[in-house]
Amino acid sequence: MLGFRYWPVIGLSVAVLAQPVANFAQQIDLGSPPVAPRAAIKHAPAPINRLYEPNQWIDTTNRSEVRSAYLNDFMPTLDVPIEWTGDVAAGNAGDTSMAYKQAVIRRVNWFRAMAGVPARIMLNLEFSAKAQQAALMMAANKKLSHFPPTDWLHYTADGAEAASKSNICLTFNQPPDPGCVAGYIEDSGAGNSAVGHRRWILNPPTREMGTGDVPQTAGNWAANSLWVFDDHLFDPRPLTRDDFVAWPPPGYVPREVVYDRWSLGFPNADFSGATITMEANGQMVNVMAEPLAAGFGENTIVWIPDKPAGNGAGDTGDVSYRVTVANVMVGGAPRSFTYEVTAFDPNVAGADGPEFPIEGLISAASVQAGPIASESWLDLYGTNLATGDAWDPALLNSLGGTTVTFTDSTQTERPARLHFVTPLRIQFLSPAGMAEGPGTIRITNPLGSKTAAIQIVRLRPAIFAANTNGKGPAAGIWLRVAPDSSRTSGFTASADPAPNSVNVPIDLGGAGDQVFVSFFGSGLRSAANVQCTIGSVTAPVASSGAQGQFPGLDQFDLGPMPGELRGRVNTEVKCTFDGVSANTVTLSFQ
Repeated sequence: MLGFRYWPVIGLSVAVLAQPVANFAQQIDLGSPPVAPRAAIKHAPAPINRLYEPNQWIDTTNRSEVRSAYLNDFMPTLDVPIEWTGDVAAGNAGDTSMAYKQAVIRRVNWFRAMAGVPARIMLNLEFSAKAQQAALMMAANKKLSHFPPTDWLHYTADGAEAASKSNICLTFNQPPDPGCVAGYIEDSGAGNSAVGHRRWILNPPTREMGTGDVPQTAGNWAANSLWVFDDHLFDPRPLTRDDFVAWPPPGYVPREVVYDRWSLGFPNADFSGATITMEANGQMVNVMAEPLAAGFGENTIVWIPDKPAGNGAGDTGDVSYRVTVANVMVGGAPRSFTYEVTAFDPNVAGADGPEFPIEGLISAASVQAGPIASESWLDLYGTNLATGDAWDPALLNSLGGTTVTFTDSTQTERPARLHFVTPLRIQFLSPAGMAEGPGTIRITNPLGSKTAAIQIVRLRPAIFAANTNGKGPAAGIWLRVAPDSSRTSGFTASADPAPNSVNVPIDLGGAGDQVFVSFFGSGLRSAANVQCTIGSVTAPVASSGAQGQFPGLDQFDLGPMPGELRGRVNTEVKCTFDGVSANTVTLSFQ
């Protein structure tokens, strides 16, 4: 560490042409996914149908929130009547009810919100009208094709266009799945090892989709055409909850949607040398990697665990998985991705059921929800958390009769060290030495005791910001060392109270001067591999670990600062710690 300390405020490249389907008693046929076009085609604006506000994805670290979203947002879409007005034999594509179309988009947005990508897909009626023609063609011909021949029954140019830009499916005697959305996410079948249908639905830049649907009738299969290529297909990647896109995603996932094929995608990543390791409830699981395939959104690696992922019949217990995808080449450097998934039965209320009045458990540094690391600063929000206000800088195990206790996967209980308590908020330091895996947090006060499920991880990096909001100006210190070893230092942000603090430009000095910047954080002390960029510039990492003076405070130092940073203002600092991304803060230079 550098010689000073600071305590911040914690406050398949080819699509099928004509695949006939077998007349099985129960069948779903997805064919292959559509391949990305060379350029997007402009279309008319779409009416808005939004389930989740932009970037308001589901907090998958909260079992209760996931369970509620599944039971109250996702499952009700199964009961929406299709009200189809067409006739396959007559070549009439007809239409479906607006409520049914919106149910399809709602299902898409639920999966996107779970995966942590913008869940703001809007229903495009122009897409839907053409997709309805495509669905009729598939149902009438009992075949799937992204490029249907002109001699097909009920061929139309609009239907052919939709087929080339859509996920398409045929089903027979299948349980309800409006729009085949869950089937596309599952992406079963020998021809779908690339999970291309899934990748298109979860493609981060996509904003508009359309759906065409024909129900099963006598002698005909049900058909869907889900238009997935919109004007935004090649837009810059928007903000996502995690910098990767995985299914199943990190956190709690209903076992009904934890499918045999797992996937992890990252833009422009090279997975050719990647390795996959996986544990289930602490036991190693064999995995089989699927062949890599481009052309379906972001580069993605796919694998099948040795066991079905916790969704077997009769299995009602949680199954906790730990996944590591290592040796992924990103920008010419190797990177690892490690995350945990807990498959659970949404029909069984967990310890953190709806009656539990915790509204948020977040990092005090990043102000973001997520798994919990040992010796990290946390804020807990809720109701009746304490009977009054109490504060003590000694960080006691009990304040005003309130205690916070963690139980890890070994069933070892450890008390948290409390900074302050109020009825609506508790700030505390999590215990050291907790075992990774599922655990619980219990709040006890004179009013009673409350327990919630949590996920404990080795590290959960978070960086303090000057405005105590987890973003914007970093709460840091700079140090300039002259050739004669004289030193000058200062703060990276102004002393204005939040939210008015701004970056103070760092003077990189003259020839021979070296400038270092110290950042302060939480949950990152165990990281062995730290990588940071400032804007587009790679920043050398001088040191990283526990700050040493204040409990739970971590520090990492960057420098010497590259000269090309001179003159950059409000430049983003992005860091990963053993492949796990921290929140983004900013610096300015002169």
